[in-house]
Amino acid sequence: MKESAGSALLMVLAILLSACAPASTPVPPTPPPTPIQSTDTPNPSSTPTELPTITPTPTIEPPSFATEFLSDITVLTYDSFDTAFSQYDPRGNWIWDSQTSNIKDGVFEFRGVSTWAGEFSLKQELLNGQGIIMEFTLKTANGDSEILFRAGDPGTDNYRQFGVWPNRRPAVDLWQREYIEIPANKLNGNLRLKPSTRYGLLMAIGENGELLAVLWDLATDSDRAIYHETLGAGWTARSWYFGGRADGTEALYIDSIFTVSYGGIK
Repeated sequence: MKESAGSALLMVLAILLSACAPASTPVPPTPPPTPIQSTDTPNPSSTPTELPTITPTPTIEPPSFATEFLSDITVLTYDSFDTAFSQYDPRGNWIWDSQTSNIKDGVFEFRGVSTWAGEFSLKQELLNGQGIIMEFTLKTANGDSEILFRAGDPGTDNYRQFGVWPNRRPAVDLWQREYIEIPANKLNGNLRLKPSTRYGLLMAIGENGELLAVLWDLATDSDRAIYHETLGAGWTARSWYFGGRADGTEALYIDSIFTVSYGGIK
């Protein structure tokens, strides 16, 4: 009897304890994953921005007048004399007497010396198929100056000289060992040089010994003087000195000088 009563008491206590126990907390459902936003910048709907344009280095062009006489011109060197290089500066292309000549305000002032001792010259020799184009002014235009090519030793059979005297009536100076007399010794044309007037000069010696000299008034291209002749053997396959000389009464004021190569003389 005592055993039954004890068992019944234990069952009552178990029921009471289970009734008093706290209810368990439900586990909340797992939320769906949040989509990962892309960090890529979307392509704009407008036209894409263009890349910056790189300006090419300008090509130096020779005076347009020269294309009338030479084909396929390529500028080898160009001197505007905007920078006053001394003749000893490796960046300069010319040799001159610093006692009598100088570069100032964008002009190479070449002053002659008595007995034709004043001289300027290109440091590098030129070849057949090359030439020069220069722009200059004369002090007096009296004939006491000369622009010239020469090769070989003076007084020898190998010597050649091709020059222009820029006097009032322009003249040609040709030497083949000795001075060569040509009819009237003048350039053909209506040009008469005057002091303090800007002129252009083109000189070239072709591959076949073809010689060309053209002088023109920069203000009026129609005023010109021309020498053009082929002398052939002895004037081909040479290395040429180029320069100028003047006596004490003359001065040249040179604004620019091009050295050029070309495909041919027209």
